[in-house]
Amino acid sequence: MIRKSAEIADIGFDTVLEKAKVGMREYELMAEIEYSMRKEGMNDQGPFLLASGPHTFKMYEATDRRLKEGDILNFEITPSYQGYVMQICRTAVMGDISEERRKEYDWAVKAIEKAEAAMKPGVEITEIAQLQNEILQPVVSFKRYRRGHLLGGHSMDLRKGSQIELDNHIRMEKGMAFTVHPNQYNPKFGYMAIGCQVLITDAGIEHLSRHSHELFGIPV
Repeated sequence: MIRKSAEIADIGFDTVLEKAKVGMREYELMAEIEYSMRKEGMNDQGPFLLASGPHTFKMYEATDRRLKEGDILNFEITPSYQGYVMQICRTAVMGDISEERRKEYDWAVKAIEKAEAAMKPGVEITEIAQLQNEILQPVVSFKRYRRGHLLGGHSMDLRKGSQIELDNHIRMEKGMAFTVHPNQYNPKFGYMAIGCQVLITDAGIEHLSRHSHELFGIPV
């Protein structure tokens, strides 16, 4: 059920890449995303957020703003399948992506890859937050962001102890499901949303998302 929920989240982002068009309103795009996931079996959803604009600051519920060429699009897509919740966070650009923008985003990619490489049973959750912060703190306007959280059965658990943050000393166990997201505001680029769905295994992690960590460009 967790794998199916993760698959549905990927389908939601497929819809972004397929349906997002200049002139479309935010709520129209979100409706397309929800429709595509419900067709695949989503029966409920957690936070379902986006942001659009030339320089985004945070994600929010969809508005009537129309998408424009050059917009940054941030997404947090959280479907539930038979009571099991997973989440994908991704960023896309309407149109061409500058080399400078790719380089700035690559810091978030490095942070998530470093964190994922360290995730395995017995590792304290605080270590995963520290690894992400070590990459991001020197290069962006650093604030105390959540670096991910537990997911899985019947809720997106955001209580104390479920967060990937510095004061969480709970050790990871086989079978735990996480979204790892070094989301961060960057003064040059705007808000960066990047989050991958993973399952803790004996060998480390199993990736439940088929989408890469890249910054996606949407043709206009």
